[in-house]
Amino acid sequence: MRELVKLYKAVKDQDSEKMLSYLKSGSLYFSPDYPLQYITANCKFRLASEVSAKLQDVSPILSDQCDGTNFSTEWVARSILSAMYAMFYMDMLKGVAVRECRNPTCRECFTVNLNDKREARKIYCSHSCVAAVTQREYRKKKRAEKEVQP
Repeated sequence: MRELVKLYKAVKDQDSEKMLSYLKSGSLYFSPDYPLQYITANCKFRLASEVSAKLQDVSPILSDQCDGTNFSTEWVARSILSAMYAMFYMDMLKGVAVRECRNPTCRECFTVNLNDKREARKIYCSHSCVAAVTQREYRKKKRAEKEVQP
């Protein structure tokens, strides 16, 4: 599942190096000389086929709401993994991406709305992770300055 999330991000970012690395991991050889459009199309096909295959264990159920006048859709999955693929599928349709926090001591996964340019640039899961990384870098810089001074 994590590999598919990384592939989805690589396709969205048009990162040919990461897409080629994914394709090679599936024992397929693609030369870096291939056009980006061809590599992207192949990755999209692989992503779509893998997610579609995992959605076979997920099905919608039509249910009536408590007041009896409206209907709603509920989703039933045979396993937690199938439910995760269904959530990933729905996120892909909405333009939501799952990212891993860049704080080396955190590594939590979080979602960002790719349709919002400001939110799409997020690399940390929370303000506390931003503060922790900033503080760590500040201390590292101060230590380096201290070592340079006689």
